[in-house]
Amino acid sequence: MKLVKFFAIAIFALPTLVMAGPTKDDVKMLVDNTIKYIETNGLEKAKTEIKNKDGQFIKGELYVFIIDFDGKMISHGAKASLDGKNLIKLRTPEGKYFIQEMIKVSKESGEGWVEYKWTHPLTGKVTPKASLAKKIPGKDMLVGAGLYLQ
Repeated sequence: MKLVKFFAIAIFALPTLVMAGPTKDDVKMLVDNTIKYIETNGLEKAKTEIKNKDGQFIKGELYVFIIDFDGKMISHGAKASLDGKNLIKLRTPEGKYFIQEMIKVSKESGEGWVEYKWTHPLTGKVTPKASLAKKIPGKDMLVGAGLYLQ
């Protein structure tokens, strides 16, 4: 009987486990691994790897981006058309300058989470999101990645 209960619980719990989205730990690991890659291989190689859809810096809905402290997008894993654009004045639908916040937290604390609302690419709805921004040692740039909270 205990075995039957175990399997019943496992069968009903499995879809929840499989469908669970990325976590803040997943985001942190991705950002940290990107910084290690930059330190080992250089920024130019990292920019190429960040855009590689089959590479190590795109994991399902997670991807990384690099922004310099002037607000210029250096490399974006999901939308290469943003590369080279200055996003310092980019605001959320509610008016929050979230890129400026990412730069500020990276400069002042080395890293930190910035919470804001952004349009979810799958649902089209404005959804709470949290992004980790972390300064690249020795550079006036940050690596970031984020996840939708709902």
